[in-house]
Amino acid sequence: MKTSTINMNGVSPELVQLISRLVSLVPWPYSRQAMGDVTVNLLDGKPRVAEDVFGWGRFGVNLGIDEYKTGIICLNDLSNRHRKTTEENNPELLHDIQEIMEPYSESESSLRTTLLYTNVTAQSVYDTLIANGWPEESLPTVRTISNILNRHEYKLRTVAKDKVQKKTPETDLIFENVRRENLLADNDPENLRVSTDTKTSIAVCESSRGGQSRGLVPVKASDHDMHHEVKLVPGGILEPVSGKSFLFFGNSAKTADFLADGFEKWYYEKKSDLVNIKTITINLDNGPECSGRRTQFLQRMIEFSDRTGLRIRLIYYPAYHSKYNAIERYWAGLEKSWNGYLLDSVETVLKRAGNFARRGKKAIVTFLDKEYEKGIKLVNAEKDAMESRLQRSPTLPWWDITIEPKTVIL
Repeated sequence: MKTSTINMNGVSPELVQLISRLVSLVPWPYSRQAMGDVTVNLLDGKPRVAEDVFGWGRFGVNLGIDEYKTGIICLNDLSNRHRKTTEENNPELLHDIQEIMEPYSESESSLRTTLLYTNVTAQSVYDTLIANGWPEESLPTVRTISNILNRHEYKLRTVAKDKVQKKTPETDLIFENVRRENLLADNDPENLRVSTDTKTSIAVCESSRGGQSRGLVPVKASDHDMHHEVKLVPGGILEPVSGKSFLFFGNSAKTADFLADGFEKWYYEKKSDLVNIKTITINLDNGPECSGRRTQFLQRMIEFSDRTGLRIRLIYYPAYHSKYNAIERYWAGLEKSWNGYLLDSVETVLKRAGNFARRGKKAIVTFLDKEYEKGIKLVNAEKDAMESRLQRSPTLPWWDITIEPKTVIL
């Protein structure tokens, strides 16, 4: 029988490997007691020798020897060992950084990730914070600000030169208006800013959505896509500052009335929290169901304003730039969350949407079981009456609209 001619403090290399494997299989902290057992019985109770032979930390081995001798396991409390990040120690700094980043951050167009792409550097954020009144001595370094941006999924990306960026002559002016009005709304305690949008219909079926899920066995989907008898239209309202969200799903068409009904559902669900709110600033993407030219949507917003007594501000993003709208980031996270499951029933869709949490907050979810007719629009006389109620911006009439309530709700 072949034996090893090399010994390490009286322990052969083969035995060192065997003991190391066995100790690694013992759950922590009991493995520490096992290290103490080995050290006492094979190495004369010498932690430094155990460190040389087995590679175990001598301080852990020393504690393991005490545990072995006394039979008492010491359970470490690691909860206080976490070193708080800069933004945890200074939430106000994170809030100001997010305000700087929001207007310049976009979601990925295919919504495959929750990352926010931007062209703003950490140095630019640092300089803007100083310009906004932050004392230089109270700010972290530019490198630390870069780490904060990375932790909160702001990824620096340059625009590919081979892609044509669709841009209208008004784009820069519209963006400047959005940034200005959003800042005014966020700093006014009587003004609540929300971001709203609808998305492409969801097929309710057993087909794979290309996602991933955790489980002992993979989720089993149909081997090919079948005809989808049921489709759901998703709509949502996000409060960018607080992170609260409201989702509504319909089984009909994506129309102006669908969006307006969802907005009213949101209001009456939130009514008790809006007693001090006098103005609602709504960020929209100028889609076909809610654009500044969509008469049915504008009429419904006028009716909503009259019923609630709220002043409504419609602030639109430029054409081809809906990815900057805050709710797009919410959709990205939601789709990534539920793509690993089979959305095979209306109940499953609503449940998955309700279970998704963003910034630690779950959405309120409702279902609009109603048939929506497409193509509804106002005739000339109705259109004139509607236009008389709209206060359009002189410079951006289709992108900045104010609606004052006709009646005051007490």
